[in-house]
Amino acid sequence: MDDHSVYRPDRASWERVRKMNSKSHFKEDSGRNRYAALLPVARGVLEGVVETANRAWWIDCSTTPSDQNRRHLIYNVWETAVNWIDRVGSVLDELIPELETGNVIFRLDLSEIAKHEDWTVDAVTRIPTATSIPIEVSNRIVSLRLPLAFVAMGYSPKNDAERLLVKTFVHGALAVAGLANDEERAAQIDHALALCDDDRFMHLSITREVRHYLQDFDHDAAELLHDDDLAFGAIQIAQEAGLSAPSKIDTVESSNFALNQLVEAFWKRIEERLHQIDRASLIIACITNHERMLLDLDRWQLTSRAVLSLHSDRGDVLKATHALKAKRDRTQITHRIMMEMGVCTCPLKGGRSVAQSDIDYLGTQILLLIRSAAQSDAVRACCADPSIQISPFGDFTFGDNFMDVMLPYVTSHFEKSHMAEIQRYGDSFVPPRMGSKTQEEVFGRNFVESFDGEFGITPGRLAELGMVLLEDAIKQNATVLVRESVSLTQTLNAAGFSQAETEGVSRSFVLSPRDRWNTVQKPFRDKDWFPWRYRRRLSFMTRPFVDLGDGRVVYAPGFCVDSFRHSIMECFTGAFDTGYFDTKGMKEYVGAVNARRGLDFNKSVGALFKADGWDVRLEVGMPELGAHRNDASGDVDVFAWKGNVVCVCECKELLFARNISEVADQLVRFRGLPGDDLDKHLRRVRFIQSHEKNVTRVTGIGAPKVVPLLVTSKVAPMQFTETIGTRVLSADEITHSLLANLA
Repeated sequence: MDDHSVYRPDRASWERVRKMNSKSHFKEDSGRNRYAALLPVARGVLEGVVETANRAWWIDCSTTPSDQNRRHLIYNVWETAVNWIDRVGSVLDELIPELETGNVIFRLDLSEIAKHEDWTVDAVTRIPTATSIPIEVSNRIVSLRLPLAFVAMGYSPKNDAERLLVKTFVHGALAVAGLANDEERAAQIDHALALCDDDRFMHLSITREVRHYLQDFDHDAAELLHDDDLAFGAIQIAQEAGLSAPSKIDTVESSNFALNQLVEAFWKRIEERLHQIDRASLIIACITNHERMLLDLDRWQLTSRAVLSLHSDRGDVLKATHALKAKRDRTQITHRIMMEMGVCTCPLKGGRSVAQSDIDYLGTQILLLIRSAAQSDAVRACCADPSIQISPFGDFTFGDNFMDVMLPYVTSHFEKSHMAEIQRYGDSFVPPRMGSKTQEEVFGRNFVESFDGEFGITPGRLAELGMVLLEDAIKQNATVLVRESVSLTQTLNAAGFSQAETEGVSRSFVLSPRDRWNTVQKPFRDKDWFPWRYRRRLSFMTRPFVDLGDGRVVYAPGFCVDSFRHSIMECFTGAFDTGYFDTKGMKEYVGAVNARRGLDFNKSVGALFKADGWDVRLEVGMPELGAHRNDASGDVDVFAWKGNVVCVCECKELLFARNISEVADQLVRFRGLPGDDLDKHLRRVRFIQSHEKNVTRVTGIGAPKVVPLLVTSKVAPMQFTETIGTRVLSADEITHSLLANLA
């Protein structure tokens, strides 16, 4: 905590302080010397101090609004000021030696900001920008009166507001040193600071998502599943699974048997604990923390661009951000599965209230269950080393060769997606568009009718339902609601939803209790409850209303909107497989959209080659290249040539494989074994390479150099294997420099 005392020149006294934000995700922040005074907080006064080699810089704020949201804003502005003094204090020491050694105090007057009421988008955009911040200097005290425009200017992707604040700090320090009008010195300091547009500490944005309207109703931080919880989670599990300890397992058959036994043992642990816990208590706690994690994710996405800009060690920032995301993701997943299990297993009466220790224990066991089941999938597919080492304590480790693929694959995807989020930073300051198109104009009549037939409600009406839930939650000042099912139905009917629509919502978007969590009745399939699989019909992700089984339902309006959007877009883009659906209409729609998507991807890959000056043909049939059916069948998706290089491209529009099971599924499809997706491509390549005259006839190239490529729509696991037999590229890697190096 680093408690110590710092001298205050205005009171001629020493003030006890404690380090601010002592736990940071980034290594660079561990050396920051930012502190806050302890006693003044009780009076509603914020006093921070930054210690540099030459002095202490105090930053005070005594503005104390009664409204909680205003207090949060005032704290945000004050903390921003402290952070900037931490960034610039040493530069001021160096370039203003006339300051000598005395401490300096900056006093912030935020009363104009605190008393303002109307923070709507229209009102904020009407506030004129400021070009200066008034200051008064007395001895070594600089008083700043921040105008309302300071906050209004913060609603912008550029950091004009904070640049102005830094400029004012510089002029204040110069005034304390007796250099109030030294513009040449001010310019010298500005050049040394070298601020860029992305440097910022205050993060304000236009409200765009449903949960952002509700965030002021819950200020508690999310609880995450930590590595410490996992360290001892598997102790004695081998004995409980009937396996020898210590022992080593190294065949596929014995490994799969052991993994299945471990999965059953973990489920027994989970089931036993769930039998002790009140159902409503568990569901409410999980949904509440789940919402907090999603809000935390939104905040991280909002600040990610600035965080990357403000830290010099880019690798550390990406590594720490990825680690936090992984921790948040695994907690979200285990919470969702915990609810799916709990609604079928926890008692309605007689159970005790859930404790955080229960959630940590259950989350650990669920995660270990998922990992064991996913490893079984990978071993069964011959994608992972079957070896399992069981220790005398009954815990176990896997052979790690599969992680040689998994870790770089996941890391690469994270970095690309994270940088894409950073590039979309400006979207946070643009009000959401009010749609004027009909749902048929957006999605097409065929999709709307197919979706309605499958789910009992159209996409447009599902979006309207999200707004009804939001308005109701605002009235109740809640992020998570527990409602009588009858009352919720009445609310929907009052909003104009028909009986057929409410029945569709109940049938398609409510997670209801079953006799047992791990058994289902038709039309559901076993894979609909498998927790190690995605895109499941019985997942909380697609059924955001949780029916407790006693006439009550629990839901978070923010996540309901996420879920509705997820279901609509997964259907619209064909991400769900046809077995997900019951109706002929949706099955046919998804089949058609997937076929069309593949053709569209081929065209986009061809366009990348054309843009670099290559000759391109799409869907070149093997008979045209002289092949008989027994030699090689099908088409070359993209046939491109330039100079003496001929690229034979197999193009695959793939979904992102999000866990070990899905990665194993993709690797199985592209191993080059007889009959799989890669084998067909490799047979075509071998024929083309051995029949140069046929290539010459199509391309006019005398001695072609044939380069086989497997081009995927996004980063794919096959890029990180060494035995695939062809080069694998994601489409965004096809650049001028890459194509030039193919020659």
